[in-house]
Amino acid sequence: RRNGFLYVILSGRCRVKHHDGVSLKNIAIKESGDFIGEIAIVNQSELHSASVVAETPVVLSVLDERLFYRFLEDENRLGNAIRIWKIRTELENFEPFSYFSDALNEFIASKAHYREIKKGETVVTEGDETTNFYIILKGRFDIRQNSQSIGLMNEGGLFGEYASLHQMPRTATVTALCDSTLLELKKEDINTIVFTTPILNFFVQRMMKNRLP
Repeated sequence: RRNGFLYVILSGRCRVKHHDGVSLKNIAIKESGDFIGEIAIVNQSELHSASVVAETPVVLSVLDERLFYRFLEDENRLGNAIRIWKIRTELENFEPFSYFSDALNEFIASKAHYREIKKGETVVTEGDETTNFYIILKGRFDIRQNSQSIGLMNEGGLFGEYASLHQMPRTATVTALCDSTLLELKKEDINTIVFTTPILNFFVQRMMKNRLP
């Protein structure tokens, strides 16, 4: 339950845990500079949606939640903060984003365009020279090369990395098998994020290697 305060981690590392009614799961990491309790405050929820447990000794700064909320209102940042934190919460359901700091996931969310995709809609076509990068938040997609299905991609999947990171034509056609939701990032944004974030760079490079025929 909210207690009237917001916390900022000054040093240390915490694990965010959520009980889904069956088991207690680790869903995110919080590190220096991250907030604790901000989503409940912004959404004006009386209850926090998860528990935050220190993994190392942690030093916190304590802020009055009313001042934090008023600051967002006065600076006209409330709507954007809700949008970013909604996307961040969805990203944290999937690896590798569940291992990233709030700051990194929020940066990704701030640059991403939220897209609703209809069943049967083709997002990218083999041979095209478009360069956007995609993260699947919801849905299921068919992957085809030379008009032949070579696999399926589900929630948490990433695609478009060859065109975005290596300026190659699209290597496959990706089509939604049901109504779906994507995050779409421009080439320049995903390049900045990947090449300044070693853990994401490692994940994407390994993914690309595994996809080679």
